[in-house]
Amino acid sequence: SDAPPDVIKPVRIVPIVRDHKNALLIRFSSPEDQSPEALATVQHAILRGIEIVFQLEEGEVLGEPLPARDNRRTILIYEATEGGAGVLGRLVEDPLALPAVARAALSLMHFERVSEAIAEGDPELLTDDPKAECARACYRCLLSYFNQPDHELIDRGETAAKKMLIDLARGA
Repeated sequence: SDAPPDVIKPVRIVPIVRDHKNALLIRFSSPEDQSPEALATVQHAILRGIEIVFQLEEGEVLGEPLPARDNRRTILIYEATEGGAGVLGRLVEDPLALPAVARAALSLMHFERVSEAIAEGDPELLTDDPKAECARACYRCLLSYFNQPDHELIDRGETAAKKMLIDLARGA
């Protein structure tokens, strides 16, 4: 039967999306030896350090723990906008980029004596900035809208996280 001329026939529409984004997978040598707090803190410290060093807006570079949030073994960092700013390629190609990111992250985390701690490779040399008024983390350092599911885990005072960032800053 023919439909009346004033009735529109439904048309099936199948959306297709193609997206190209830069990504970087960071693997830890012994993630099973690290606490979830240390790995979450390092993940978000690296992301914030990237934003500082490469002058990106918050959310331009994002990260996800893999294989799952409750079983962190690696961090997938990706540029959230198609094409991106190319910073992930620069992190891989420039041997000074990742150490600069780690140094910026440690400074952002309200620590003083960052240079001394990096030179000695000793997280115990890091001291809290007395003006910071930050216990575990705050929105001026590691917390953001984008990492709300990890707020309970993020702890800038986590010794293992500080050691991992110092090692990255040393290029170790």
